[in-house]
Amino acid sequence: MATYVNDLRLKEIATGAESGTWGTSTNTNLELIGEAVSYATQESFGSDANATTTVADGAADPARAFYFKVTSSGSLTATRVLTIAPNDISRIQIIENATSGSQIITIKQGTGATVNIPTGESRMVYYDGAGGGAAVVDALADINIGGKVTVGVDDTGYDVKFFGATSGKYLLWDESDDALVLPDSTNIKIGTGGDLQLYHDGSNSYIKNATGALKLATETSGIAVTVGHTTSETTVADNLTVTGNVTVGVDDTGGDVKFFGATSGKYWLWDESADGVVQYSALTVGVDDTGYDVKFFGATSGAYMLWDESADDLKLVGAAGLTVAGNIDIDGTANLDVVDIDGNVQIDGTVTVGVDDTGKDVKFFGATSGKYMLWDESDDSLLVADSTKIKVGASGDMALYFNGTDNYMDLTQDLRIRGGGSDMMYLQSTGNIYMGGLTSEPANGFLVVKSHAGKYSIVVGGGGTDTFTAMAFTEDGDAVVGTIAISSSSTAYNTTSDYRIKENVVDLENATDRLNLLKPYRFNFIGQTDTVDGFYAHEVSDVVHEAITGAKDAVDENGNDILQGIDQAKLVPLLVATVQELEARITALES
Repeated sequence: MATYVNDLRLKEIATGAESGTWGTSTNTNLELIGEAVSYATQESFGSDANATTTVADGAADPARAFYFKVTSSGSLTATRVLTIAPNDISRIQIIENATSGSQIITIKQGTGATVNIPTGESRMVYYDGAGGGAAVVDALADINIGGKVTVGVDDTGYDVKFFGATSGKYLLWDESDDALVLPDSTNIKIGTGGDLQLYHDGSNSYIKNATGALKLATETSGIAVTVGHTTSETTVADNLTVTGNVTVGVDDTGGDVKFFGATSGKYWLWDESADGVVQYSALTVGVDDTGYDVKFFGATSGAYMLWDESADDLKLVGAAGLTVAGNIDIDGTANLDVVDIDGNVQIDGTVTVGVDDTGKDVKFFGATSGKYMLWDESDDSLLVADSTKIKVGASGDMALYFNGTDNYMDLTQDLRIRGGGSDMMYLQSTGNIYMGGLTSEPANGFLVVKSHAGKYSIVVGGGGTDTFTAMAFTEDGDAVVGTIAISSSSTAYNTTSDYRIKENVVDLENATDRLNLLKPYRFNFIGQTDTVDGFYAHEVSDVVHEAITGAKDAVDENGNDILQGIDQAKLVPLLVATVQELEARITALES
């Protein structure tokens, strides 16, 4: 007789049992073994009450899966127990609490230990299969990791929480806050004996040191240490020794500093309200050839005066200015070779850089890296960097720039190009272009490029009843080879044909024979439905070569077709000559 006493509840066939069907049973067992290392979901809680799920003997069951996702038909209102039966199976399993209602589920097998799983979390547990006293144990409750542990990936992390022996004490990596969190009165201890402690007791923050000196220092020169806040008060209850710089306050928010001497009434005061020093004795900073920086802040953020000992220079930074009632003499001359200004400058007179035929570069940087305007004295020109715009108008309605590849003129309004006080060209924001001082289509001669629903056309007009040339085509600069002429009722497309520019003139012979070589067809162009009369351009080229442009089957460097064209007007001389030959034959026959 078959039994199901193993931990996966597989069928174990007895000797001599199931003759002829053992293959089917074996295949079923293999499928169930696969199920035991798979993922499955079960609605274990059909109601808001404790539940039991029993792993079926020899049949598919979600509770057999290695990763077991537990759900509920509705919201749970309290902690609910899920008993895994039978209580004699021993195995390991990962269980996820995916129930509704945000409640804990307790995993149980017998009367032994249980494991609680909060909502939305998973636990790896094992069942000891001890029968009525069976226990469920958290398999990862006590784990020793001998290698690297990474939780999440860069920019997508997870909370990590370490609990202590006391209720409410823990260490939390809070991924949502990107911060390490300890609750009140939970210490960070540093040192073998925990000699340095950091904590917050709910009211105040503490740094406690039990052994040696407590030093606030940096190992790298030039890195500041700040104690206190702009609105807090720091009290030193003993002597204070400072071996480096002392800064009182922060930029634009200072405080009074008063130093008393051995003599009554002698002191040195930095008066923050006046942004000045009250000095009742001589003030010397450093000694000859070994000085120190001296910085004076004002009432405006970022504005200060600095004596820079490393550069032997007095610098005015930010909005700090220099007001001089008299003349300035720099290096004994009236000229400044180099001026470096990091703030605003207001000049109420003429500014001249260099002298005639001997100039200097002047460069204006912007807020973006690589953006500047430069007067390049070597090139006698004003340069702006790529993609740096020259804007005209209070709102920058016209902007000129080069983006590194193409030149641009960005316009928000119409553009007028003028000469002598009158419009020469008028470009409308709609896309229309008017020439000759026009701003609309007049009755007299004009040329307009118009935009119609995104498509453009050229409109040429003229006044009066006389024929005039609307467009002329030239070669070699000024030799007219064709025109488009307009009158009050017609348009003529002319090719220059004056006898004065012709030579080697002979009569056209055998016109009929040549005409018979032409093969007219009726066809439609690909993609169009209208049927028209015409020729193959390459066939006409053999008869009237001048009527055809391009070569048969020509393509460009990218393999794109270069199509041939035909000027059918060039066939007229051959047609006339053919008619004359036929007329002569008719006349001869009639005679």
